[in-house]
Amino acid sequence: MPVDENQSSDQQPPQTPPAVRVPLRGNYLIEASAGTGKTWTLTGIVLRLLIEAKRAPEHIIATTFTRAAAAEMRERIHARLVDFHQLLQWLIKLQADRATHTVLYPLQTQPQSADSADDEQTVRRKVSPEQQQARQAWLTQQATLAGNIDLLSDPINYHLLTYLLDHTETYALSEANRRCALVLTTLDKLFVGTLDSLSQKWLSEYSAETGHQQGMQISDHEQVVTESIIHDMVRAFASEMYHHQPTLYHLLQHTKRLTTPADHVAVAQKAMQFISTPIELVAIGEPIDFAGYGQTLEAFKTCDLSAVEPYFDKAYRKSQGFHATAGLGAKIDSIYDIQSAVTKADTLFFTRLTADAQKFYDAIPLAFLSKEEGGKGFNKNKEAERLTFINIEAITLLKKLHDYTTEIEQYLDAIIEILNRNIALKVRQQLPAILETRGETTFALQMVRLNQALSGNQGARLARYIRHHYPVA
Repeated sequence: MPVDENQSSDQQPPQTPPAVRVPLRGNYLIEASAGTGKTWTLTGIVLRLLIEAKRAPEHIIATTFTRAAAAEMRERIHARLVDFHQLLQWLIKLQADRATHTVLYPLQTQPQSADSADDEQTVRRKVSPEQQQARQAWLTQQATLAGNIDLLSDPINYHLLTYLLDHTETYALSEANRRCALVLTTLDKLFVGTLDSLSQKWLSEYSAETGHQQGMQISDHEQVVTESIIHDMVRAFASEMYHHQPTLYHLLQHTKRLTTPADHVAVAQKAMQFISTPIELVAIGEPIDFAGYGQTLEAFKTCDLSAVEPYFDKAYRKSQGFHATAGLGAKIDSIYDIQSAVTKADTLFFTRLTADAQKFYDAIPLAFLSKEEGGKGFNKNKEAERLTFINIEAITLLKKLHDYTTEIEQYLDAIIEILNRNIALKVRQQLPAILETRGETTFALQMVRLNQALSGNQGARLARYIRHHYPVA
């Protein structure tokens, strides 16, 4: 927060709030959780900038994220300035009585050098802690009598009053009073708004450096245009898959992955909201070996399952070391349901499984891992029994089918992710161009334009202009 050089150098006690302690120059970050007074702190610093640092309202930028927060901040700044103006007028009336000067101006003049007896030499003026306490007690008493104690109790107001009293030779109370009145009439020049409205302001003011077209209006049709772009992309995708990759199209359809334009709106909005963020490539992997998948399906359809039947008996499974809590054994008799689904639905069988069959099917890969590899299908010291089970032809074929269907599901997910990526890129590319042909833009696009201008060839010059015209943010 770069601010005025001519600020108070007095050190504030550590118990005073950050709005009083923070120097009015340099860059600072104040962090606080909800409800701890962030708005009070910010508006207090702005009040100090206007009065103590003598900053013109048009030199200050105060920005926030929402319009509601900006409106509240604007209202609070005005209210605090009005309150301080009232308090300052009260103090001017107090100090009109010269009898009050002893307590209001308890400054002791001391020679700059002990070796110098020249009374005209530059002096250093200080107020002792005891004098400060006496003045504070007297002001508190007078403010209570006048009904102004609530205004004086504000740490910012009290800080500014004591600052003016301690710098009366260079900053008279009458001058501060005139400044308050002037600032109140020009306070609308102090920018308080959202980040996007700030972008709009600077794009317009520095159109030569940003390339901004004057007269651009905030669009009411952003959503309509976005949905139109998405609609065309989804239709083109579905047509391409249906005519040129029918197997994948039917898999997408029956696994409920075929999408509508509404399913992609959030992706497009996020792409525009974070428009400078790169959109990562999607790794789709090797094409599915549908020939091998088909051969495995045919082999399983005609496979003899009788070798699996002994495992239907719970006692036998226990003797073979099946883990009691694993899903592998309890639903093993549903292998016939899986074979029936393969016979009826062929490549789509995994979308037609019953709950029990699905549980057994999902547990198959666990049997192919040893205990050391993390396998959970068999108990410890039952490796021989595990190997016997997984070498049954039906179980081996079922594991191959599971590998294929897992690969297919991942491949289908990648296809949809690629569609999402293509839609995000297309919206980023087409939305600004379509809106600009209509003389329209969006708040998000304005922030992007400003960011591009600041990072472009004229960026250093633009930043210098902004810092010159708006030295405080």
